[in-house]
Amino acid sequence: MSPFNRLPGFKKSALGFECKVLKKLPHIFLIGTTVLLVLLFNARSDFFGLDIKDALVMEYTILGSLLFHWMCTLGIGLFCIIVWVMKGPAYVMDPYFLPEES
Repeated sequence: MSPFNRLPGFKKSALGFECKVLKKLPHIFLIGTTVLLVLLFNARSDFFGLDIKDALVMEYTILGSLLFHWMCTLGIGLFCIIVWVMKGPAYVMDPYFLPEES
């Protein structure tokens, strides 16, 4: 007997928008990270002509935006994986049979 038995009569749902988002997520992650890192290196190389205090504020803002971008990408990815798993077949480990009423 297998550890997980499929629930009889349960049908898988069709894959939807979550798979399309999961396929595009690595590209979104790489493009967003690249853009923010280019901005960060330009801020450090005196490209914008800022004084030291403004350059530090710009660096911290870009680093915060980079971390925010990573966390949003991770959150969206986890959400899509959860939806994808929940659309799969239903399994039952040990069914709980209700006692018969007398």
